[in-house]
Amino acid sequence: MMLAVAAQASACEIQGEKDGGPNPVHCPSAVKNYVVRNAICVHFSGEFAGNRSERDAEVNREMIKYKCDALDAEKIRLTKRYAENPAIMQVLATAPNE
Repeated sequence: MMLAVAAQASACEIQGEKDGGPNPVHCPSAVKNYVVRNAICVHFSGEFAGNRSERDAEVNREMIKYKCDALDAEKIRLTKRYAENPAIMQVLATAPNE
């Protein structure tokens, strides 16, 4: 899971090109935090079996901890805030959905 989170977080650093080479996107911390939390929540959503097991309870606690239920509203807020920044909009657009 940590590899997936690192890959999502690095999206802020590797988007775009400039002069044939990488042009890092320096994402604000709010965008980086969203991207990381989103990756974590997508991971945990795939772990939920729906059988009321102890593992389901653990997954539920983690999803509450990472405020997974607030991701949609947060993405809308960030999209509005950075609508004039195409590089950040690309980062937000490539974040996987739950």
